[in-house]
Formats: sequence, C-alpha cells, structure tokens
Amino acid sequence: MYYDGVIHKESIIKENHIDDYLGCCEIGGNDIVSLPSERSDKWYHIILCNRGEVMESGLEETTTIRRGIINLSMNRKCRSLEFRKNFHGYLIAIEMSLMLDIIRNRSPFPVPSRELFHITRHSVELDSHTIRILSKDCRIMLGALGNKEHSLLQELNYANLYIFLIDIADIVWRNMPSKRSQASHLSRRQEIMMGFMECLQDNIEKETNIAFYASHLFISKQYLSEIILKETGRTIGTAIDNFRYDRCMKYMNDPTYTIKQIADKMSFTDQSAFGKFFKKHSGKSPASYRREMKISLLSRRDIQTI
Repeated sequence: MYYDGVIHKESIIKENHIDDYLGCCEIGGNDIVSLPSERSDKWYHIILCNRGEVMESGLEETTTIRRGIINLSMNRKCRSLEFRKNFHGYLIAIEMSLMLDIIRNRSPFPVPSRELFHITRHSVELDSHTIRILSKDCRIMLGALGNKEHSLLQELNYANLYIFLIDIADIVWRNMPSKRSQASHLSRRQEIMMGFMECLQDNIEKETNIAFYASHLFISKQYLSEIILKETGRTIGTAIDNFRYDRCMKYMNDPTYTIKQIADKMSFTDQSAFGKFFKKHSGKSPASYRREMKISLLSRRDIQTI
C-alpha cells in the first residue's frame, strides 16, 4: 500500500486511494515507525501535522514538527518517525511520476526549490490559519478519492492534488528570501547550494562539467561536491544528471520538439548519446516514450498508468 513503511495501519482513521496514482489518509494517535534504509522510489509522501507533533530522526539530526508539514522523498536518510502527544493529521502519497510531471511541467514552486522538491526534505512549522487551509484541502481530497463513480475521476483528483500543492507552494514563496536579503538569511553552505541551483538552471543545457559550476561559485570542485552530498544525499554528478534529465523530460513532453532537436538543444554529441542517457534514466528509448505518450486533458500522463 501507499502508506507502507511510513505509518502503521492501526493509526489510520480514514483512508481513500486510487491504486498507483494517489492516496490520502487521516491518521491519529501515538506511534513509532522505523523507516527501511532502502525505500521504494514509487511514492512521494507528505505528512501534515495539525495537532500533536512528529519527530523525524535522521542520520545526522532530529527534527520535531508540532504544527506543519514534512516532505519525505525516497532519498532522505530518515531512520524513524514518531507520532506523539495525541497526534492528528494527514498523510498524502503521490505516485512519483505524477509528482515529477507536476514539477517539470506545471510547477507552482519557485526556482530553484521546484527543481529540488522531489529530492530534498522540507520540514516547516505553520501558523494556525495555514494549517486550517491545508487540512481542508486534505479533507476534500480524501472525500473525492472515495467518489469512485465520478465520470472524470482522474481529472477531479488531479485538480484536488494540484490545489493542495499550490497552497504548499504559497508557503514556499512567502518564505523565500529576496536576493537582497539572502546573505543574512542563509548559511554559507545554503548560499552555495542556492547559487549552484541557479547556475544549473541557467546552464544545464550547455554545461555538465563540475569544474564549470565550481569555478562559477569561486570554490573548489571538492568543496562543491561535499556540499551537494550533505544537502541532497546525492553525489554532484548524480545531481547534475538528474537536473539534466528533468530538463530533457520537459522537452520530451513538448511535442513541438523532435528527438533530434532535443538532443541538439541539450548539447549531446549526437542523437544516439541522448538515447542512451534517456533510457538509462527512464528505462525507455526516446522513441518508445513518445509512442506511449497518450495525453489526458489535465494531467498529461499516460491514461493506462493512472
């Protein structure tokens, strides 16, 4: 199930889901869940705490959220979750390709946070008004997921999910420091991470060399690699590759670009090199991906996989 390894069934008050697409459940009580060291990459989980608290224990630190949200991607080194003090909240599980589709094609999140949204943990405490808004979103989503007779079921649930993510994006936007005040809000490591992401955003179609980005930030390759590993849990090479793949997918989902045009635009030596890169990350050749791409009105996802 979509909640396996994140909550226990005994903690669920109410739940509804569409297999392989989206799940939402209301949860409550006290519980401790040990997360497996190797988590599945199928689901992206968001936990909303509107009463009590959640303690997230990682390899290097422990974070406690009393009223707020925790995003759990498969790459975070989280060892356990403890729900306590008469916890009440919601768990939302989003099928990973759907989450990536939103991030790549209709992301409401600011750059560069949207590019890292699927590979980083973001935990933040919220005010009562914001909690009420997100809780209402969850209740509506939970109810809609139970409406199996709706003639536009996928579109209905996609719309409710997108509203929920837009409300979270509003929180991210409001907490983004302006460029003028970033220096006073961010640590040196965070400044470098922000600069790296902005540089990737501007140059990924032409540059994949680590030395280029390190030089742009006036630091050594070793220091930049160390920061990226600490911040994302991934090597810098993997981070650059994933960012490049995300940009490739953006163009692959735009039928106005041919595969050759995408290969040229992304600075691959030839179409064959692009094909090998794309298949390594997607499991499909570019031509196969394009053939299987059956677009629905809202989600732009293969209807057969929903």
